Amino acid sequence: NEDKVDYGLYKSSIPAVYTHQFMNNGGLSGWGSLFHEITHHFIKLNYRDSPAWFNEGLACFLGEQTRIVKGKLTVGRPNPWREQILRNEIEEGRRPNIRRLFSSLTEQFHDWDLGCHFARAFFYWLHETGQLEQYLKNVREKGYELSVLEETVSKSYGRINIGLSKFIKKNCYAGAYLKDGQQAKDEEQKKQAFLKALELKPDYQAARLELAECYYQSKDYEKCRENLKQILDGPESIKYRRAASLMANTYY
Repeated sequence: NEDKVDYGLYKSSIPAVYTHQFMNNGGLSGWGSLFHEITHHFIKLNYRDSPAWFNEGLACFLGEQTRIVKGKLTVGRPNPWREQILRNEIEEGRRPNIRRLFSSLTEQFHDWDLGCHFARAFFYWLHETGQLEQYLKNVREKGYELSVLEETVSKSYGRINIGLSKFIKKNCYAGAYLKDGQQAKDEEQKKQAFLKALELKPDYQAARLELAECYYQSKDYEKCRENLKQILDGPESIKYRRAASLMANTYY
């Protein structure tokens, strides 16, 4: 039926959140589907007449790659499959800009190949620069115009675009290289992709763990442990349990 979608959906008329156990391709649907749709409900309750770019962008950011660690919701990570698409499009010369995002109507936004990917990157940038909370407060009071963003971050549209572009090429590209490595067939290509991700974002624990697993598979246990230690030094890491298990395996 028309509600058959890959991940899930939010029905504001009920209201209710639905997520599928399996995606259309047969893969298991993850936590992100649930968090994404719950965010739509939160937006519906708190933001009047929100445009599609705001609704989807915030849901993509708060919902995807979100995990619960010690009872707390943690956000602020690249989403590799989105970042790979975003990077590839940018490198082919299709440069997104914030003015187009803010001026896009619902149909225009959904028809834009970079729409959701760029919108998520925008909210990711706000979060990482410590301005997301204030921006969300200002939007509730003053609306969704570009001028509200400029006021919040104390920068002009042009400076915002430059800063966001630099952020994408560091943080989002790191996620893209992680996806490259996961898709690579050759072990050396995998390692190089994960190393590139860590060069851009040294604290990227997902890439750190993938690299450690590469070293484990090649029986280079010393390098495997070196990378795992950087994850295990933070007990609140979302990769802690998986890293601890792999660390134990290096001694057997």
